[in-house]
Amino acid sequence: LCGEAMHDAIQMSGGEQNWQAMGRQEQEHHEGIAKERMAQRLGKATFVDLPVDHQAVIRLWLWFGCFMHKQMNFLLAVSAAMPSSWAELQECTGFEGPKLLPNKDNAAGLATEDPELQHHAEVLRKSG
Repeated sequence: LCGEAMHDAIQMSGGEQNWQAMGRQEQEHHEGIAKERMAQRLGKATFVDLPVDHQAVIRLWLWFGCFMHKQMNFLLAVSAAMPSSWAELQECTGFEGPKLLPNKDNAAGLATEDPELQHHAEVLRKSG
């Protein structure tokens, strides 16, 4: 397998003469690409040899993983946009957005007479 990957790297670089003329860093780059292609070929061959029900589970797992990341990115974007949306809504309609509710640690800081502790607790509470 390593010999086949090296052969592919040399061919990809334009042949033996080009390979010898390259610097070590460029050779390593071509070797990395060739090894990646080899891994993909082996992975595809192994996948095809699996029973159909195993292939279905793997396809579902891969699809779900991609979907999960897209959904997570969507939720992060919505979460980042919410504060400005509530501010705009309040400005237009007078409707007040959600109240920030302190957790037990921040509640103690907010209840104190010390303005520094109150400020610190207010800064730490980001959502209800």
